[in-house]
Amino acid sequence: MQMTNSKTNPSPQLVLSEEQKLQIHKALIDLQIETNRLREQYETESFELKCEILTLESRVLELELTGEKAGHEQAGLAEQLKILEGKRQELSDAYISLENDYQTLAKQHEHEVLQRKELNLELFATSKKKHSFPAQPEPSSSSQPSEPGVADRTAAKPERSLAQGLTHQKLKTEDVIASEQEQKKMEKKLLASQEYLQDEMEKMKLLQKIHQEKLEERVAVLRKELQDAKQEIRGTQHKMDEQAMALSASQKQLQEVEKENSRLQQQLKMMNEEYRTRLLHYVKKMASYMDSTTQGHQGPHQTDAAEPGAMKKLLDGMLNDMQASNRSREQQLAKVARNYKKRMESLMKSHEILLNAYRVHREQIKVRGGPNMEPGPPEVHFTINKVDLQSNLTQELNKLREDKAQLETQIQELQAKNGSIKATDLGASLPQDEVVWAKIQKQLQEFTQNTQSKLEKERSHLWSRALVAEEQLSQLQEYVDKHLGSGAGP
Repeated sequence: MQMTNSKTNPSPQLVLSEEQKLQIHKALIDLQIETNRLREQYETESFELKCEILTLESRVLELELTGEKAGHEQAGLAEQLKILEGKRQELSDAYISLENDYQTLAKQHEHEVLQRKELNLELFATSKKKHSFPAQPEPSSSSQPSEPGVADRTAAKPERSLAQGLTHQKLKTEDVIASEQEQKKMEKKLLASQEYLQDEMEKMKLLQKIHQEKLEERVAVLRKELQDAKQEIRGTQHKMDEQAMALSASQKQLQEVEKENSRLQQQLKMMNEEYRTRLLHYVKKMASYMDSTTQGHQGPHQTDAAEPGAMKKLLDGMLNDMQASNRSREQQLAKVARNYKKRMESLMKSHEILLNAYRVHREQIKVRGGPNMEPGPPEVHFTINKVDLQSNLTQELNKLREDKAQLETQIQELQAKNGSIKATDLGASLPQDEVVWAKIQKQLQEFTQNTQSKLEKERSHLWSRALVAEEQLSQLQEYVDKHLGSGAGP
């Protein structure tokens, strides 16, 4: 009876541990489903947000290009306006000079008109005096034969000079009148050209004003859209932060549940081992008891009775079968675990190859694209942070990548500081600084490439050694299972 009680006592505990294990597995599966759902939602919203950010960046770039184009057009219009202003100033100066010449000629004309009037008055007075003189008696021809002719010539000289002066003055007057007419024509042309230039300037100013208003309206609309998009991005970022916090909390709970599950599994394994040992001990005792009882009840003449130790043999066969099935199951699980480990190592190796290709591509972009092209985030941004999936070499490579990313960040900060300094303060030191920075970057790239190649070689060597060790371990395990396990079974 005591043996029966001792045999049945572990059963409720085993059932309870199995129920706890099932409940923990169920909670763990539910938590993993919720975590996967949150992760998918987070990735979906992150992708949508990135697409929206790219759209806004393209809009901003389009706005910048439109503004730059409008700036060029405005600069061209301003240059044309400046040229027209210069022409207008030249025409104004020419008009002022012509007006001054006209005033000078007008003064000269008035002065000549006054002189002509005075000469006319003098001529009129002279002719009047000539007609008012009395007739002189004719002298004898013998005494003064040539005096009348001489007197006529002397009297005709002032009249001739006066007539020549009047003719010359008349020619000057005609020249003045012609110059006045030409000046009036020039004034009309200047006024017409000035009005045309004024109209053109007004049209260009109006066109520039309309274009500026359209650009301002477009900028206002795009600014409003950008502000709305920023607000939406802020709201989405807030939601993403909340989801990230929920995801981190779920991951923390998942880690705690996994730790608790592993602890309970270990405890269950120990309890199962203990119960198995106790059950085996009790079954062996029961078999011995049954064999002894059977032998005690048999008579000396019962030849067809059961052989002694038949129950023990049957029990040993059952136990051997159970051990063989357990051993085959353990081998299957070990094989699945090794395959899973190989797959994970293959994935990690492919990930490392992709990271190396991305690093080379990024370095090529930095070398060929110049300082204005963005090469993308550093490769440390795409590393796997789970330590249990990383080897020692991968962890060292990740540390080197983090150091490289920090150095690149420091270099970018120093370049930004150097870019903010004025060119007048830099002087001749700027080319030297660029050469120094180029040397530093080259040394950093060489150091990274050399370290990467060394670590890759060491990793491949260790990888081959690990494969050989795994093969040897599998062979030893098979040898132990076949020979030592079968020898220890009976």
